[in-house]
Amino acid sequence: MDKPGRVVLVDLTQGETISLPYSPTWTRAYLAGRGINIRLLMEHTRPGTDPLDPDSELILSCGLLTGTAAPASSRLHLSAPSPLTGLLGSSSVGGHFGAHLRHHGIQTLILRGKSPRPALLRIGRSGVRIESAEDLWGLDTFEAHRALLGGRNRPGAEALVIGPAGERTVPMACIMSGADHAAGRTGLGAVMGFKNLKAVVVEAPDDPVRFPRAAQEAASRYVRLIRQSPEYSAFSTHGSVGYVGWCDERGLLATRNFQENRFAGVQAFDPQRWAPLTARRKTCYRCPVHCKAELRLPREDGGDLEPLARPEFETAIALGPKCGLADPEEVVRLHNLCSRLGLDAISAGTAVAFAMDLFERGLLTREDTDGLDLRWGDPAVLETLLYDMAWGRGLGAVLGQGVHRAAAVIGRGAERYAPQVHGLEMPAYHPRNSMATALGYLVSTRGADFTSVYATPEYRWSPEEAARKVGTPQAVDPFRPEGKAALVARSMVVSAVVDALGLCKVPVLSLAGGFDLVREAELVRALAGLDLEAGDLFEAGKRILDLEQLYNVGRGLDPTEGSLPEMVRRFPGPDGSPSDLKDVLERMRRDFFQWMGWSPQGIPQPPALPEAASWILTWTRHQKGRMDS
Repeated sequence: MDKPGRVVLVDLTQGETISLPYSPTWTRAYLAGRGINIRLLMEHTRPGTDPLDPDSELILSCGLLTGTAAPASSRLHLSAPSPLTGLLGSSSVGGHFGAHLRHHGIQTLILRGKSPRPALLRIGRSGVRIESAEDLWGLDTFEAHRALLGGRNRPGAEALVIGPAGERTVPMACIMSGADHAAGRTGLGAVMGFKNLKAVVVEAPDDPVRFPRAAQEAASRYVRLIRQSPEYSAFSTHGSVGYVGWCDERGLLATRNFQENRFAGVQAFDPQRWAPLTARRKTCYRCPVHCKAELRLPREDGGDLEPLARPEFETAIALGPKCGLADPEEVVRLHNLCSRLGLDAISAGTAVAFAMDLFERGLLTREDTDGLDLRWGDPAVLETLLYDMAWGRGLGAVLGQGVHRAAAVIGRGAERYAPQVHGLEMPAYHPRNSMATALGYLVSTRGADFTSVYATPEYRWSPEEAARKVGTPQAVDPFRPEGKAALVARSMVVSAVVDALGLCKVPVLSLAGGFDLVREAELVRALAGLDLEAGDLFEAGKRILDLEQLYNVGRGLDPTEGSLPEMVRRFPGPDGSPSDLKDVLERMRRDFFQWMGWSPQGIPQPPALPEAASWILTWTRHQKGRMDS
């Protein structure tokens, strides 16, 4: 397990699979996971490739440490052109699928082409095979998982599956692994659906994977570091959803489509109220943090208790406070409905909140909603619209395109209230009381996002630590812009490294939280056999972000354009008075470009990226065409 596995190219059109070696030079330059994905996307696809085109590739890569003895080394990274944003599609999934894939000797799967009929990919001791999935097409993700893992495989198999939303290429479709692991953001389920690929199944390895003593000792040291966190017990008991109240206290809780940053019904999300519903806690591959849980809720028909996955922080807020819903049991059911349908719950919940906001403002009427009364906090409205998004019906078909496109279709000034940046729906944090969050939404390489930025040092570092690491103690003042460019850039680089290593950010960044990569470099040396220091990892993370930014520019992004929605920029500040943050955001973005070593236009500089020469040429021609027109 100290060497990367092989690359397997699957041509779904031709029904062929080809094994390729994993280049040693890739490992030092890009590590693996998210890093190798962007490298391969730039090598294999043209800048103008439509996300829903046979030439579009969906790439699945284990991180450098995925499946090793490293704690929380579960992550699999997925990348493709995004059907939702048109830019980089990028998402990650935990559980056990990635580790199983790595244990079969596969580092990366490249899915190319389009199957002529519904298919699944099966990976096991006999290799990689394409099989028919016509009997699975039309099933929701829970039904498909039961059919695949119940009767067709030995115990322990894992699967990636799409639901009705993916089959219909809904741009916010996700990919599910089990009931509670999702590659959620940027619509990669639609890419899988376009390829007529219902599922990827990987069998459990024949024999238990054993690790050398030195690897186990290095892993044990890191586990101790995680368990020393004062938040370890809370995360292990309540999961991320236990932090909804904390978010509200700081004025960061996106409420009623970002109209507010505090939620009057937040007490309903007190973690103690979830405890009686918890049947068992669960964890991912080799993770000491049991942040997943199965809940038991009374069935709506009065039958036996129903086993349902506990929502995460993000999905609970998207389907709860964002939509004005304060009933945690209904939020649980809606979260699981999104998983069944194969919808990204963050984008889907945000789209419903957007529609409710427009209805309240009179920009949508009953005529537009087929008679549906889009009242805040009505779970029946949420349920109806989620089904309609997945099945492409009525207003749901419009909302399923994402709030950016939906606003253009609806018109009437709806774009002012569409919470998105570069086509991706804004997640749970209201950015008005966090300058790092606001900047992160602007500069993330996948659109408005928290997870790929992970700027938690804004509220985790002390002023002294901030002064030492980014040059000013004001970097941890959430209302001040000073130091935010350096803090966000550093966080984004570290986040890219963690994705490339295949580690989960909850234990690594939320709990261990060093943000200096020293302990992670120790794991790499002990478990991957690479003589890399923290600085080497940081350079690899920076290189990954350079390529992702250049990829987006090649796909038409102007990094200097786009801002937070006006309703968010002009949200009242700490003194209660509204003030437009536009100029402050522009200044922070320019500082961020400078810190990253990019041009004032946000373009990575060619001398550092010789391998991306064709994309640089494409961008140059694109810019010349714009100036000539």
